[in-house]
Amino acid sequence: MDIYIAFSNLNHRFQQLVKSGSRIQYEINRHFLTTKETFFNQPKEFKQQIYSFYFQLLEHSINEFLPLFIIDCYSYINLQSIIIEDIEKDQLISLLNHLSHLPCLYSLNIKTTDSIEDLTHIYQLIFSLSQLKSNRLLLYGDQCSISLPIATNNQLSSLEYLDIAHWYTFDELSALLSYTPRLRCLNLSNSNWYDFNLEDMSPINLNHLIRLSMYTQYLNFDQFQLFIEKIHSKLKVLHVNFAKRDINFLDADRWQQFLSQNFAQLEKFSLHYREPGLGDDYSIYNGESNQFISPFWMEKNVIFDIEIHEYNIQYFLRPYK
Repeated sequence: MDIYIAFSNLNHRFQQLVKSGSRIQYEINRHFLTTKETFFNQPKEFKQQIYSFYFQLLEHSINEFLPLFIIDCYSYINLQSIIIEDIEKDQLISLLNHLSHLPCLYSLNIKTTDSIEDLTHIYQLIFSLSQLKSNRLLLYGDQCSISLPIATNNQLSSLEYLDIAHWYTFDELSALLSYTPRLRCLNLSNSNWYDFNLEDMSPINLNHLIRLSMYTQYLNFDQFQLFIEKIHSKLKVLHVNFAKRDINFLDADRWQQFLSQNFAQLEKFSLHYREPGLGDDYSIYNGESNQFISPFWMEKNVIFDIEIHEYNIQYFLRPYK
């Protein structure tokens, strides 16, 4: 943005270049703007050329910058991507209420600066963005709730990529995913530690889902398997990261049976298992020979590694480079 200001009035040729309509598109990083006036005093033609916007809303700039962007959001007819960090709940809701005016907004990446106890309204606003294809919500703090009913046909979202980087129960997750039948990629992290009643979780039909990444500290292998069986999908890529003390995560035969029965079409698989601090306990892995060397795993082109840093033991099953 500051470069635009510096060169736009240098001479007539530069002025024509930086104002050359659709031939130039701009990516704006709010963190490096000198003043809000630098941006908002620019002509509408310039704002129509912006395709990407990164906000880092430091405490002193939240109240002065974001309201002006909201008021002027009708100008950004080609804005496709917004990344916004350190935003407060009220500011986030206000922003989401205005993003429906952006006809080309395909990607929205949000990181909050305070904890939000109830995410219901926020997800309702996100799902209402008709052009949105990709969303990430990273929530500060641990506890939160989502009280969404199962979606009806007229409430379905266009999202194809969803990153849920906050706590959730599996009932809440089931309701959330009922709004995203077109989902192709799903990233999950930080499920609630007390939520183990997966038997009552409603099945989820994600017929287009081909990529799943999942991190959890609380599920054992049986619970993870039950969760996966609740998702009706044809995964081609599966990445999992666990930190629950369970030797079954290192059982190659069980993994082979599980993947063969559920995802015959799987192309890529990786496992990261972090063994919790040992204390007075012994390691769950006794150093026996590598089990991940059968023809099944050779076809997957993966290797089994162990990394030990003092009491921190990590196990990896990852693609061979």
